[in-house]
Amino acid sequence: MFTQNKNSIQSIKNERGFVLVVALVLLLVLSIIGVMGITSSTVENIMVGNTRLRSTHFFEADSGVQIAMPMVNQVMGDKNNDGFAGLIPDFNINAFVQELTLQPFAPDCRDDFKFEGNDGLVSVDIDRMYRRRAAGCSIEFASEADIAGRCTNVFYRINSTSASAETGAKATVGTVYRYVPTR
Repeated sequence: MFTQNKNSIQSIKNERGFVLVVALVLLLVLSIIGVMGITSSTVENIMVGNTRLRSTHFFEADSGVQIAMPMVNQVMGDKNNDGFAGLIPDFNINAFVQELTLQPFAPDCRDDFKFEGNDGLVSVDIDRMYRRRAAGCSIEFASEADIAGRCTNVFYRINSTSASAETGAKATVGTVYRYVPTR
């Protein structure tokens, strides 16, 4: 019986480095899991940053559309730019009125006005598309209302782009706006 114990003790002495190998393999597996966790969190941070930039520029471009709609109403209705001259630097009211009233659907590939947003430059282009007789104006066809232009709706295409030079982020919002004369 004593010889059997002696053989067992001898075999255990021969496997002295086995625990070290198992410990190193476990350490390697845990290191790989840790590196993968750090890598995935870094990628997620980049994705969150890109999403924030995209939504910021989208809302800035949308603000350009929201500014353009009342501008069309005021310039077409009153032919003035009261309140907009201070908001938009270098705003040329004469060129703007000419573009809104003259040639239908002549995209000019130039911005009508620009302004600085929080994260970039917002550029707005407004192009006149077409006119259409308003519904319910057939009775007033020969009346003074038709001569004054109140029976005609004018449709405009408004494109607003927000872009940042330093990040390269860009967003564009486009809409079709119907101007309905009220006077």
